[in-house]
Amino acid sequence: VKGETWVFPCQRWLSTKEDDGQIERTLVPVDATYQRLQQQKQGRKASIAVRDAIALETKAQLTTYEVSVKTGDVWGSGTDANVYLTLFGEKDDSGIINLKTSKTYRDKFERNHIDVFTVESADLGVLKKIKIGHDNAGLSPGWYLEYVEVDAASLGMKWRFPCGRWIAKDKDDGKLEKELHLATDETVGYAAKVPYEITVYTSEISGAGTDADVYVVLYGREGIATEQTSLCSSKDERKSRFNKKGIDTFVLELDDIGEVIEKLRIGHDGKGWGAGWHLDKVEVRRLLEGVKGSETSTFTCGRWLARDEDDGEIVRELVPTKIVKEQVTKSGKLKRSESKLDDALKNQQYKVHVFTGDVFRGGTDANVFITIFGENGDTGERKLLKSETNTDKFERGKEDIFKLDAVDLGKLFKVHIRHDNALIQPAWFLDRVEIEDTDTGSIYVFHCERWLAKNKEDGKIARSLYVVGYDGETSTRRSLATTKSGGSLGKKSILSDTIPEGPTIPYTVKIETGSEEGSSCKAPAFIKIFGPSKKGTVSRRIPLEPYSGKFKRGTIETFNIEAIDVGSIKKIEIGHSSVDEEWFVESVMVNQPTLGKSYTFKCHKWFARSKDDGLVSRIFTTDDAEKLSFKAKIPYEITLHTGNVDNAGTDCTITLSVYGSKGNSPDITVKKSEEDGVLLERGSIDTINVELDEIAPLKMVRVGHDGRGQRADWFCDKIELRNLNSGKVTVFPCGAWFSKKLGDKTLSRELSASVGGRSVLKKTNYKINVKTSNLRSAGTNANVSCIVFGTFGETGELKLKVSETHKNKFERDAMDTFTFQDKLSVGEPQKLRVWHDSKGFSSGWHLDHIEVCDESTQQKYMFPCGRWLADDEDDKQTIRELTCSNLDQAKEGNGQYTATVRTSDKRDAAPNSDGWVILHGKMGKSRRMKLREGKLGRGKASTFKLDSNDLGALQKITLGLEGDNYMGRWHVDDVVIENPSGGQFKFDCHAWVSNEDGTNTRGSNFDCTATKGRTISMSSLLPVKYEVTVVTADEKGRSGTDSNVSLTIYGTNGDSGKRPLKQRFRDLFERKQTDKFTLEILDL
Repeated sequence: VKGETWVFPCQRWLSTKEDDGQIERTLVPVDATYQRLQQQKQGRKASIAVRDAIALETKAQLTTYEVSVKTGDVWGSGTDANVYLTLFGEKDDSGIINLKTSKTYRDKFERNHIDVFTVESADLGVLKKIKIGHDNAGLSPGWYLEYVEVDAASLGMKWRFPCGRWIAKDKDDGKLEKELHLATDETVGYAAKVPYEITVYTSEISGAGTDADVYVVLYGREGIATEQTSLCSSKDERKSRFNKKGIDTFVLELDDIGEVIEKLRIGHDGKGWGAGWHLDKVEVRRLLEGVKGSETSTFTCGRWLARDEDDGEIVRELVPTKIVKEQVTKSGKLKRSESKLDDALKNQQYKVHVFTGDVFRGGTDANVFITIFGENGDTGERKLLKSETNTDKFERGKEDIFKLDAVDLGKLFKVHIRHDNALIQPAWFLDRVEIEDTDTGSIYVFHCERWLAKNKEDGKIARSLYVVGYDGETSTRRSLATTKSGGSLGKKSILSDTIPEGPTIPYTVKIETGSEEGSSCKAPAFIKIFGPSKKGTVSRRIPLEPYSGKFKRGTIETFNIEAIDVGSIKKIEIGHSSVDEEWFVESVMVNQPTLGKSYTFKCHKWFARSKDDGLVSRIFTTDDAEKLSFKAKIPYEITLHTGNVDNAGTDCTITLSVYGSKGNSPDITVKKSEEDGVLLERGSIDTINVELDEIAPLKMVRVGHDGRGQRADWFCDKIELRNLNSGKVTVFPCGAWFSKKLGDKTLSRELSASVGGRSVLKKTNYKINVKTSNLRSAGTNANVSCIVFGTFGETGELKLKVSETHKNKFERDAMDTFTFQDKLSVGEPQKLRVWHDSKGFSSGWHLDHIEVCDESTQQKYMFPCGRWLADDEDDKQTIRELTCSNLDQAKEGNGQYTATVRTSDKRDAAPNSDGWVILHGKMGKSRRMKLREGKLGRGKASTFKLDSNDLGALQKITLGLEGDNYMGRWHVDDVVIENPSGGQFKFDCHAWVSNEDGTNTRGSNFDCTATKGRTISMSSLLPVKYEVTVVTADEKGRSGTDSNVSLTIYGTNGDSGKRPLKQRFRDLFERKQTDKFTLEILDL
């Protein structure tokens, strides 16, 4: 531009022996006027001041690349040669870059090492390829390079360039330079970082300087923060910084926290001789957007950061005392304005009350550290130094109080507390932590009631504790706003993008790894899901990491994930990121439970650079996939409220099953996981999302836990289920222990839904009469249990322990009576499952029948058996499922069926006489039942109650018209009939029903076109023999088992219950063996 002067500062070595070893530099222009004004402001005249004064402006124009070079893990893979690199982007190339000084290893490019280098260049745009090579110098120049990864923080981009080859004269192709191209879809985007200039002023008092590692964290609005970052990159640099009366300037690329810096945390690690440091102040400068100028925030400190000075703290939180904005005007002058933050956070004091439990050897001698989290951010980790109440802190049964200064955190929700396991007695039983906000008087309670000890419980010496009543809603926004690969989002693959763009739905992904030799894979895999191209919807890369850490040969791994709703799936991409891993994928199944769609992709391909076509990621379209449709599930949110009573929390695995008027769910497992937000701690409110069949209205929840581990007791206050489609919330009050030692000493309960404070299900007493057959050796000494299934749910396991009629129960031809009081009514009993544990001498048992009496209704229900439950008799099964034999005596007028009849909107569609219907089912047909003419209006859907015996699954209906009117006719759209179990049968008609022959007997037949829910009552189910084939894998030395194996099969009519897979005189489940079992179960 005419009249303007630009300066290209350098002031660095171009030498292979000096600085960073580069002999080529990229220089960026700076307005000469602005440079002069900056130098004047700095007040420095040394030649180096030119570079320092405009370091922030220079950094903003250059792109800093962090280059990570991975040497392979093969023999002799390291090199002593001099390595160089050239980056090629859309806009330009970097020129040759000598990789001289590694940030991670002094001896660089050694076997299986990742060396990191910092490189500056002009913005090259999106990288396309790199060239990397060496000069073949040194004793062992041959080099096996696995990959190169390039990270440009200012662009928010990371690229990976796989190699997996030798760069050596005597190996591979003998070339000393390789051109590497970007791996397929291996670009990761994240929030770009921005440069900050941080100037630190060390005080002018004796001993003020430090050689410790000083770090900073910047906080913006709503708790958004940068990652904790060291100001010096090495120990050598620290030696020349932070001296008495020193002014040290650093330019760092950090997370963009917005225009306002609300607070700054600065501290050091306390290491080294004379680590104590007296900090005067800190200035943070950031460039203004769109104009020449910057804004500087000043944070005054004037205190020690030292263990042996002041209050012993080595971290300080500072708020801005003034903000100076400097801007270059059109006339070339520097306009300066000073202000203060209007709604600045204030420093305040918290009192931390730590209660050590009153248990044997509950105290600790270790050093204890705490981090407090609130809606405005966190305190950083603080050491609990001086107790106000005890000289010897953290002793058994004692309360220790500590003062902690921090910038206002707002509403508190979590603390992280740990100890360093130091000294003779480090094990510590922490009862709770209470934090008092001395300004407002608010007290936040965080229960622990656990050991922090390497040799007790789970061996952890650090715990995250959440405030009583925590529901997961209060949190800082840091992770969503700034974390690029992990951070507080938990362990994530670098391939993972964690923030979906749009509404999400659940997906279930099942990957079958092939059984070929070498099929297993340890590398993290990923999947991308694509919707219709017109819609342009595609998921981000979703990481798939098996629980065991690898995809094992011949196994199927299942992943339940939440991702963007792409609609109908059109294609998927699946792969892994490793250069040297080999993986054979047999098939991939992707389910959309809430849409009722399933896609199976037959792969039968290697994902390996060394096999087939060398691809490690592949795209499969649904054109070649097997597609299935099923009944869409309903998304629910399940909330478990752990009670606020002593020791209410647990580490057990919770299982629950939900029962409604139209069926029940399979068991739902709830595992404790802080990463997933499931705490199961005292006073916590934990939420999980599940998909259930359409079984509403909900009646009952059966909940229990496995009773394992040292914390095997759980106090549940209540459970809530929220239908995410309708928003309806169903509450299941509990207020009881699940424990072998506390309360009524039970690990399982049935909870009734509550409406308006009243239980939906009433309580009743069940009397169980068990008749043993009059056959030789019919009696048993085994332990017998049963479960009664009804229209509203199930009783849970009823252990038949104490007979009211015989001291020695289950003897030949005896009737034993057992009473179970205060059980939730399951409605009308329809099925009974009975079994024994085969223990004791002569455990085989011939059961004649079981009678169930509901004392609240005085109704009796008979379940005939007449079969052996024995390992050595009949079909060798010790479990039977029985149906009720007296439910077929249904009374007329009980309204078992509900019919919804839709008359079409055609002209003259409505009849001028009553209609009638006959239902045809697998178990017979109904009588003719009247449909009143007055309700069959044109375009209307009319509902009728139909009285009939149970007909089983409906197959067709007959519709007709009453009277002898030749002209009578009726146009029917469809009919939906609901059975007593909530199952629905749809009959698409779209036809005229007439009375052309002048009689009222003929009618028109319509077949069932669709079913929904449980289409047959449990009492109508017939026994079916299922053959189960179990094939044990051919894995050397470990594939077989001597354990007791059991199986549960789930179907639309319920489940089989846990069935033991056993055979007499046969060694089961051995390597490469096929075992077959026959199970008789009521039709599933």
